Amino acid sequence: MAVYPPDTFVAVRPFSHIRNGEEVTIGDIERQVFLTIPVEGLDILTSLAEGRTVGDSARSFEEKYAEQPDIDDFLTALESEGFLHPADGREVAEPGPQGRFWRLDWISQRTAQRLCSWPVVTLLLLITVAGIALTIADPAIIPPLQSLVFPKGNYAALTLIMMAWAFASVILHEVAHLVVARARGVDTHIGFGNVVYTLVAQTNMNGMWMVGRSARYLSFVYGLIVDAASVAILLGVVWADHQGLIVLSPAWSGQLVSALVFMYFLRISFQFFFYLRNDIYYVMATASGARNLMGDTEVFLRNGIARLLRRHDRLVDQSSFSRRERWSIRAYSVLYLIGRVFAIVMLVTVYLPLVYLYLAELFLVATGHEDATFGVLDVVVAAVSFLVLTGGGIGYWAYDMWRNRGRKTGSVVEGSRSEPSAGVVT
Repeated sequence: MAVYPPDTFVAVRPFSHIRNGEEVTIGDIERQVFLTIPVEGLDILTSLAEGRTVGDSARSFEEKYAEQPDIDDFLTALESEGFLHPADGREVAEPGPQGRFWRLDWISQRTAQRLCSWPVVTLLLLITVAGIALTIADPAIIPPLQSLVFPKGNYAALTLIMMAWAFASVILHEVAHLVVARARGVDTHIGFGNVVYTLVAQTNMNGMWMVGRSARYLSFVYGLIVDAASVAILLGVVWADHQGLIVLSPAWSGQLVSALVFMYFLRISFQFFFYLRNDIYYVMATASGARNLMGDTEVFLRNGIARLLRRHDRLVDQSSFSRRERWSIRAYSVLYLIGRVFAIVMLVTVYLPLVYLYLAELFLVATGHEDATFGVLDVVVAAVSFLVLTGGGIGYWAYDMWRNRGRKTGSVVEGSRSEPSAGVVT
């Protein structure tokens, strides 16, 4: 029995669309839900929106494309995402993004256009190039790992200053993404959430899927550009200190600037974890034209393992992909593996040694050793910092699981192989 009988009228929510080759991205702007469907599917959806029955829309499709559409599955998938429902008074999903977000309406579109204009972008890139040049000229300005372990008596104050700077810089990074979207007239939001149990800043600029592909690139990388220019300025301060042009206090300003440089390095290195959906990933996904570059790459790699193990029963057929998609997936699989290796290298050479340094300091404090650099206040600040960041993430994760219990998540149809939400996480 058909889910949508031929004589059924369908209520279609207002939607926008943009064509990308043989596909069309449709968007419910009010609910911030976006799907990628075959271009032929737009004919069916438009026909239904014009008030024609399911049967009439199917016949029009057959006359135009000389084939019968699988209209039940197509309409069921669209209904599951709230784009339509039988015209029987049934309500669709509540509008608006889920979570605690704040709109960027206080930034006018004209102001946003100025903030991400090519003169501004060019200036930020020139600052970044200058920072690279200074680093090449004087590699000693790159801070060591120990710069994140502040000297005796100054840990609490410097840590609080650094946390405040880190918070502000994360917000600046996210706002940079949204400014580009705002300049294009796209509705944007910023807020906080969690990736599993890690507290993160999040942006929602899903509407960028409704603008041209070339317009998305700057929105994805502008946060990274701002970070790169920021660290270049700090490197310039360290370089000026090395040249005797300014004088930084080794125990205060010099230590703080070095720690901030290292913090930015860690943040930028995150962008090269190619197995995560980060800023650079979205640039590559947009350039590749693949509908779900990450998911298809992971399937491709699992297929490779299955072939090595001669487990052909576990192979997933990807033969229907276009030649360009197959090339993109193979190329990205190399980057995916490089990103995994790089993450392990960072863990072994940076994160674990950093944890060791802090644990060693705490051990010296606990045993009353005279070489301990932490005081009681320092230990309290370290503990509170850990509880706020980690405890906050765990709390938000638990709340998110409770809030979404029994709720269907995701804003794309599984069969469409579309990218998930383009919200950027930092």
